[in-house]
Amino acid sequence: MGRPRLSRFARLGALPSWALLAATSPLLGCAQAMSAMPALPGSSAAEEVEDDQARKAHYEEAAQTYYDGARYEQAVNQWRKVLTIEPERPKASWGLAKSLAMIGTPQSLRESEFLFVKIKDWDWSHPTLGNRRFEVLKDFAEVYSQLADYYDRDIRILDGRLQQADPVEAERLREQKQKQIASRNDLLSKAIPLYEEVLQLNPDNPYAIAGLAKSHLLVGHDQRGLMFARQYLKLTQTSQVAWEAQYQDLEKERQREATQEQRDYFKGKIRTAREKELKMHLLIASVLMKTKDYPGAIVEYDAVLALDPARPAAYVERGQAYGRMGNYKKAVADLEEYLKVTDPVKQRNARLQAAELLEDFRLKQAQQKVVGQP
Repeated sequence: MGRPRLSRFARLGALPSWALLAATSPLLGCAQAMSAMPALPGSSAAEEVEDDQARKAHYEEAAQTYYDGARYEQAVNQWRKVLTIEPERPKASWGLAKSLAMIGTPQSLRESEFLFVKIKDWDWSHPTLGNRRFEVLKDFAEVYSQLADYYDRDIRILDGRLQQADPVEAERLREQKQKQIASRNDLLSKAIPLYEEVLQLNPDNPYAIAGLAKSHLLVGHDQRGLMFARQYLKLTQTSQVAWEAQYQDLEKERQREATQEQRDYFKGKIRTAREKELKMHLLIASVLMKTKDYPGAIVEYDAVLALDPARPAAYVERGQAYGRMGNYKKAVADLEEYLKVTDPVKQRNARLQAAELLEDFRLKQAQQKVVGQP
C-alpha cells in the first residue's frame, strides 16, 4: 500500500516559509495565506477540487466565527471568498446577505436586498433542520424594515423642523416629508407579504408577528397592526416567563448556581425580549395618540414605565396624553419627571420643547384651580 496522498492545502512542507508562518498565525492570517497561496506544478484536477473544498470549509468556518462574534465586516470578506470559489453556494449567499444586513448601512442593506431577491426562491431544504425557507424570508423582510427605519428617522427629524419653520419653509418641508413617507411605506409594503409567507410556513414566528405589527401600524393599517401587536406582546411575555423558568430549572438540576455564561445567556434573552416589548408598547401608544384614544395610550405608557421607570419618551408622551384629557396635574408631574431623567446637553432641543409644554400645562393647571376644578 502506498503513502496516502495529501492535498496541496495539507502539504505545508511544500510552502515557502512566509506562507508557512502565516498559516500558523491566527485565523485571519491563515485565511490571507490561503488566498495568496501559489499553484503548485503538476497538480491534478482532483487535487484542485480537493483544495477548493478545503478552502471553502475554512472560509465558511471563519465567516461564521466572525458573524457570531458580531464582526460583520470580516464575516462579509470570508463569505465573499467562498463565493469566489462557488458563486451560487446557498450557505455562503445567505451568510453574506445576513452579514451585510447586520452592518446596517443603507449601502450594505441595498446589497443585501439584491442578494435576497436572487436567493429567496432557492431550495432551502436541510437534511436535519427541515425547510429553512421561512428563515430566509424573515431575514429578507427585516432588510426592508431596516431600510424603512432610515426614512422613518428622516420623517421624525422633519417633524421637529416643521415646528420651528416659517410658512414658506414649512411647505417645502411638508413636501419632503410626504416623499419620505411614500418611500418608507413602499419598503414596508414589500416587507409585509414576506412576513405573511413566513407565518404560513412557521405559524407564531415572533419576528414575523412583530414585523407585521410594526409595518401595518406605520403605513396606517391601524386595526390590523394592533392585532399583530397584541399577539406579539402575548408571545414575548410568555417567552420571558419560559426563559426565567429554564434558568431556575438549570440551577436546581445543578444543585448550585449557574455559571456566569449561563446567567448572561438567559439574562440577555430576557433583556432583549423586554426591550422589544417596551418598543411595541410605545408604538401602540403612538397609534392610539393619533386616533385620540388617550386613556388607551396612557395604559401603554404605564406598561413601558413598569418595564423601565426611567424611559424618557414614556414620560413626555404620557404627559401630553394627560394634557389632552385635561388632567394637567398629572401632565405637569410627567413633564417634570422627563426633565429629571434627560440629559441637558444630549437632549437639549427636546427638553426646550418639553419645558415650553410644561409652562403651558402649569398655566392651565392654575386656571383650573381658579375656577375650582380639581
